Amino acid sequence: MIERASRKSFRALLIENILKPLHLTGMWPYKTGNIADDSQFAQVYEKLTKPYGLDKDGRFVKGRYHDYFCCSAGIIASVLDMAKYDIAISQYKLLRPETQELAFTPFVSRAGKILPYGLGWFTQEYHGIRLIWHFGYYPPSISTLILKVPDKRMTLIVFANTDALS
Repeated sequence: MIERASRKSFRALLIENILKPLHLTGMWPYKTGNIADDSQFAQVYEKLTKPYGLDKDGRFVKGRYHDYFCCSAGIIASVLDMAKYDIAISQYKLLRPETQELAFTPFVSRAGKILPYGLGWFTQEYHGIRLIWHFGYYPPSISTLILKVPDKRMTLIVFANTDALS
């Protein structure tokens, strides 16, 4: 719908409206086709730690990063740029405070049960502390976690070049 309304690709809109304005030069979406056709992607990709996985016998095997881009996958990033992204979230540079609060609010089922997911973020309480988090998982090569503790103004970002973290 976004692409139809804007007549631009989701990838182009992401670059134009988020990555460039926030100066996230170490974060870039995959471009289908030859990596060399996108110099910014190639620069970010070249700096990444090489991925790996484990075979059924526990031996290291060469892994791979995403080779496509969509709304749920295919962005590569440095941990420093992910920290910049987190700061932008905390400073409401991407969404108005009331919109962001909706994203961080858990859905309630028809039966009245609080579900652990809002609009794109897991959201729950642990011992009275509000936790907002999301993870990435792409076997055999990637697992990531961003955990926000808004009341403490803390964020934990963990990247792994294997799926073992998840």
